[in-house]
Amino acid sequence: MRLISLHIDRYQMLRDLTIRFDRPGRLKMGAYALDFLVGLNGSGKSTLLRVLAQIVTDLHANRPTAFNYRLEYELQQAGQRLRVQVIRQRPHLTMTVYNPNDGPAILDNGAVDATFLPERIVVYTTGNLAAWDELDKQSSTPADEHNAAADILSDPIKRSVFEIPGLLPRPDVPENSDEIQSPLLLLRSSRLPIITLTGLLASLQSETPPLNEVLTSLGLVGLRGFSLRLRLHQALSDYELFHHLRLHATRHIQQGSDHLLVFELPAERTAQRTFTETLWSDYATPLDFFDALNQLCEPLTTGEPTLQQVNIFLERELIAEEEEDGATRLLLFDWMSDGEQSFLSRMAMLAMLQTENSLILLDEPEVHFNDYWKREIVKLIDTVMHNHANHLLIVSHSSIGLSDVASAQVTVMSKGANGFAVTHPPTIKTLGTDPSEIMMIVFRTGLSTGAYATQLLESAVQSGEREEIAHFLETVGPGMWLFRLQRRLEDFDASPIEPT
Repeated sequence: MRLISLHIDRYQMLRDLTIRFDRPGRLKMGAYALDFLVGLNGSGKSTLLRVLAQIVTDLHANRPTAFNYRLEYELQQAGQRLRVQVIRQRPHLTMTVYNPNDGPAILDNGAVDATFLPERIVVYTTGNLAAWDELDKQSSTPADEHNAAADILSDPIKRSVFEIPGLLPRPDVPENSDEIQSPLLLLRSSRLPIITLTGLLASLQSETPPLNEVLTSLGLVGLRGFSLRLRLHQALSDYELFHHLRLHATRHIQQGSDHLLVFELPAERTAQRTFTETLWSDYATPLDFFDALNQLCEPLTTGEPTLQQVNIFLERELIAEEEEDGATRLLLFDWMSDGEQSFLSRMAMLAMLQTENSLILLDEPEVHFNDYWKREIVKLIDTVMHNHANHLLIVSHSSIGLSDVASAQVTVMSKGANGFAVTHPPTIKTLGTDPSEIMMIVFRTGLSTGAYATQLLESAVQSGEREEIAHFLETVGPGMWLFRLQRRLEDFDASPIEPT
C-alpha cells in the first residue's frame, strides 16, 4: 500500500490537519514507500501514528471511530493499482474504490469492504507503550456512540447500578466477531529475542543476506543455531506447533512438562536456506512464523506462557591471539551489550517484515544507535522492502536518516500558536545533505556544536585575548569555529603595534 493523504478533523492536538504523502520529488524506491515525520518533542508525531493505527483497526473491526477523518491510499491487487478513499463524517462512513487511471468506481457506498483495507499495521516504538496497549485491547465501540436502553434510563434503580464506576454494559458485537482478527501487530520490547531470531532466519533466505553487514559491524560471522524451551499443558498449549518444531530440531530434551528443542544450523549457505524454508513450510511469510512464536509468549490461564526461553547462538569473529588461545567462537544473544542487542534486534525486525499491502509504523527506531548504525537503517529498509508493496512511516530525530531521503518524503511537525499541531515540508533539500545542516535547519538547533562550546568559543572570538585564542586553536577540531578562531588570530596579528 501507499498512503496518499490523511486529514484529521479533531483529535487531541491534531485539529484540521492535512498531510500529503504524494508530494512531487520523491525518490523511486521500488514497490514500497518511505516517509519520515520529524520535529521537536510534543509536536504530535507519535499521536499521528496512533491515529493511523486507530483508523485502520476500527475499519477492520467495523467499529465507528470517535473522530472525523479522510484517508486516501493505494493498494496493489492482482497486478493492478487501486485507489481507496475512506471518509468518516459522523455518523456516516463512505468507502470509494477506483482505478486511478480511468474507469468507474469499483465500490462506492457506505459499507466497508475488508478486501480493500491494508492487510496489517505493524508497530514498533521505543517510547511509552501505554497508549498502544490501550489501542491493542480495544474491543468495544466508543461510549458516546450509543445511549443506554430506554428501560435503564427510565428506571432510577437500574440506572444507578449501571452508573457505578467500572461497570459497563456489554457492547453489541456481531455474531461472527470471533472470526475478526485485528490487523494490528505491536512489536513489544519483551519479544526482542523472537524478533531477532525471526529476522536472522529471514535474512538466510536471501542469496545475499541483508543482515550480513549488520553482523559484520558487530564482529559476528552469522547465526549458528537456537533453542526454544517450552512448558506444555495438555489442554492449553499449542501442541500442533510444538510437533511441527520438534520435527526440525536437532535435539529434544524433556524434563516433566518442560521441553527443550535445540536447532543447529548447517554451515553451508544453501543448506541454511533449505533448513529455513522447511522450518517455515507452513507459513507464508517470516512474519507469520513470528506470529506463531508470539502467541506462544502470551500467558495461559496458568499465568505462564508456553514459550519460556529463547536462546540464539551466534558465531563471532576471532582475532589471531584468540585463535591461538583456543577461544570459543560461540556468542549467545544474551551475552551481547544492551546497545548491541538493540541494534541487532531492530535491524532483524526490518529483515522479517516481508509482508504486503501493510502499513509499518516505526517510532524512533534509531534510539540508542551510534551514528554508524544510524547510517544503515534506510539502506537495510530498501534491501528488504524493495519488492514489497508497503508504506513505512518513521518518526525520527536522526539527521543522518533524513539525508537518505528526498525532502518530499519528510514532513516537519510543530506546535502552532494555538498549541495544535501544524505541518510543513523541510525548508532545505535533505537528500545527501550534511547531517549538521539538517540538524540546524530541520531540527532548529541553530548551530550544530554543543551549547556550552558555542558559548565558550563565541566569548573567546568576541572578547578573548591573543593567548586565549591561540590556546583554543590547539584544542578545537575542524569546522566553523576553527575558521573563526583563525580569522580572529589573524586580526590580532594584523593590528598595528601601539607605541609605548
